Amino acid sequence: YEFKDVGILRRAMTHPSFSEENHRALGVAGVYLIQSAVAVRYLSNDPEISGSDLSSKVVKMSDGSACARDALALGLEKVVRVAPKTNATSAVCGAYRALYGAIALDSGTVDSAVSVFWNNHGGFVSAI
Repeated sequence: YEFKDVGILRRAMTHPSFSEENHRALGVAGVYLIQSAVAVRYLSNDPEISGSDLSSKVVKMSDGSACARDALALGLEKVVRVAPKTNATSAVCGAYRALYGAIALDSGTVDSAVSVFWNNHGGFVSAI
């Protein structure tokens, strides 16, 4: 995805420890976007999935460890702006979630962010 407004990307890559202009709100949008994308994908694949199974799968793809793993796979630790002595896992996870919120904001559509999310995951991973 190529940002039209690089300022939105800059905010997404800024941890609250670094600046008051940071990714917190974008991260909130991003986490809900990720959770919704995962839920809809699993429901599309299996309309009979139980609520508890669906919830478990959503958690596995959106919890802190999955978030940190995915952020590191994208190399976000190299670009996130963070104050020294800040928890690196938390910083990259927040930036990762904020990235998808930022894409939705910049593009004006959640669909763009969902598309980028699934492209980063190689499509649908049914083993998770």
